[in-house]
Amino acid sequence: MPPNRLDAVPSAPDSPVALQSFYISAPGKIILFGEHAVLYQKTAIAGALDLRIYISLEEIQERKIYLDLPELGLVNEWSLKKLLADVQPHLDDMDAPALDETIQLARKLSGDDNDDIAAVDLAIHVLWYLLIGAASRTSNIPGMRIKVRCELPIRVGLGSSGAFCTGLTTAILCTSGLIPQPSVSVSDGRSTWSEKHLNIIREWASVAESIIHGRASGLDVAMSTYGGIAKYKLQKHIENLKCTQNLSVILVNSKIERSTFKMVKIVQEFCEKNTFAAGHMLDTIDSLSLEAAAKLTQGASGDAKSISPDSINFLDSLCQINDACLNSFGVGHSKLDAIRSVLARRGLHGKLTGAGGGGCVFAFLKPDLSTEDITLLKSELNAIDCEVWLPSLGGPGVVLHDTAPGVFLN
Repeated sequence: MPPNRLDAVPSAPDSPVALQSFYISAPGKIILFGEHAVLYQKTAIAGALDLRIYISLEEIQERKIYLDLPELGLVNEWSLKKLLADVQPHLDDMDAPALDETIQLARKLSGDDNDDIAAVDLAIHVLWYLLIGAASRTSNIPGMRIKVRCELPIRVGLGSSGAFCTGLTTAILCTSGLIPQPSVSVSDGRSTWSEKHLNIIREWASVAESIIHGRASGLDVAMSTYGGIAKYKLQKHIENLKCTQNLSVILVNSKIERSTFKMVKIVQEFCEKNTFAAGHMLDTIDSLSLEAAAKLTQGASGDAKSISPDSINFLDSLCQINDACLNSFGVGHSKLDAIRSVLARRGLHGKLTGAGGGGCVFAFLKPDLSTEDITLLKSELNAIDCEVWLPSLGGPGVVLHDTAPGVFLN
């Protein structure tokens, strides 16, 4: 039997069932090494970022679907009867629904016939894509009230779309009974799913993300689904690195908006004009990524442990070289330079992450950096109008929380 085939498609119950609430979260991601170079078949290293998007799905008796996503100014409701009238169960596999066959129906059922598609519309399309996919496999779709809360900043290149799609996919598959309750305990009242069910989540969420970004690499969704730290090459298998070292970064949002498309174009033009030099720079970045992967997996057997100062210094030096290459490509910005200067005063080498031209800078946190130093560092960065976080790296992917996370208690 194919691995993504349903053993039985559940039907609507004849008598009322107990209503459930699901609290699910998925992490963002950060590119540590290899952005831009990855588009030229070079290696990139990415890590799951412990800044998360949280989904609350409450099953309700009312035959309606409610969606509340305040970061996009979105509060809306739809009739569940319309979904169940237009889509009947007819599939017995768990392959991701074909986008071309689903998206037009998603737009129709969501009431969106607007040619000007905004971020709000895309979030709604993702929801309806998932609902149609679930309803094509089971009529056991309850009324639901969905709330989305973002600890992870959006639109700054940290994988918020991938985390949103992963979390929402998991919630819809859970409430419709298409995947079971998670069986793998993580920590702190959180649990995740078996690899088999994580693979299903990733496949559905990857297609959902393409609604938002067009043809996406799949890296953001993979990091949100599985967590950890991964090595990635375009059109190759995403390899999860067996890293057991506790890693944290200081992550700084410059608040400078940038166009990923424009930055990619700048690098492309540089490579076309400077073929020989660009080839060596891309090879250098590839080597940096591979050296970082080797360092991160040293002593991978055994329990998690604090990373040594020597290892942090080594990664720090790799960041410095990688960042110099990116600046040579032309994707820097004066605000990023100002952030690096602040970090350098505390002995940290800041590196842009993502497309550049704005967005975020990160640096690996050194174990000997005092609380006072960190407080002063945050104060100095706030003074130049930056947002600052101190997240850990390489934690779990999508998880179910035993109780409501704090973001839903305010």
